[in-house]
Amino acid sequence: MDSADDQKLYCEKCEFELIQSSIFCPGCGVVFMEDIYCTNHPNVNADGYCVICQKPFCRNCGASVQNLFLCWDHESYEIIQGMVRVYGTADLANAEFIKDCLIKDGLEPFLYSRKATP
Repeated sequence: MDSADDQKLYCEKCEFELIQSSIFCPGCGVVFMEDIYCTNHPNVNADGYCVICQKPFCRNCGASVQNLFLCWDHESYEIIQGMVRVYGTADLANAEFIKDCLIKDGLEPFLYSRKATP
């Protein structure tokens, strides 16, 4: 093992690879620091970061769902292999349009199809 491997940090809860300055785990939402406050209740400590919007929330505003912390706005989103399903359609042109919109918003969309290619 080289010295670069020795310096890698991983979340103790989900083993997601972290950077040194991480204040929360983007993989599961666990908070690593104290004095992180809820987005909706600025005087209440956050219990986790929503893995979708990456904002801190207290237990009244979010919870762990399938070992991932989600805010109430995102708790019903379908999560498949660490990716969130934000839209579904059978129309390829519509899917490409939505993908372009998400890219413009700074996201990294992935198109998934259950259909076999002809």
